[in-house]
Amino acid sequence: MSETPTPAYRHLRIGLSIAALAASVTATVGVALAADDVTALREARERWQDVGFLLISWYAIAVPVGTLALSGWARRVGRPVRLGWRNAGLVLGHGVVVAALAGIFGDVVPDYLSGGRGGGAKGAYLTWLIATLPAFAAVALAGGLFPGPASRKTHGIVAGVAAVSWICGALPFLILIVYAFANLA
Repeated sequence: MSETPTPAYRHLRIGLSIAALAASVTATVGVALAADDVTALREARERWQDVGFLLISWYAIAVPVGTLALSGWARRVGRPVRLGWRNAGLVLGHGVVVAALAGIFGDVVPDYLSGGRGGGAKGAYLTWLIATLPAFAAVALAGGLFPGPASRKTHGIVAGVAAVSWICGALPFLILIVYAFANLA
């Protein structure tokens, strides 16, 4: 079977992607609302700060929801579902690393944006999270974790998105490291 045999499969993919996006945003709103009542969520929100909490929560929800929603589509168009789920595991592992680092930086970064250009350390923190998380979630929600026939044996999409997101997030990440060390002294 070809990658996309008919326009109907393209429409199916788009519809499933939109449904997965809506479900992941709805679930993230539910998690954010529950954070006032659930101790573990409240502590995570305090550690990652509000925007960090929302981005990390959405990421943790969107990757499995997108992968699950598009697994049937991937099977129908001949894409390897197992490899897609392995890619999702790699992407979730990336999210765990970012969440751990965000927990460290979230404790040192102020809760407010500074008056200077770029918002200071808080601006760097938000820019770094925005550079490293949403692209992976978007790829998962679009079915991009299921590689096409030409790239069956690779994790190229994961490596490519990781490279681009970390290149974009490198400068804010370095600013955060310098800020964290400056506050330790």
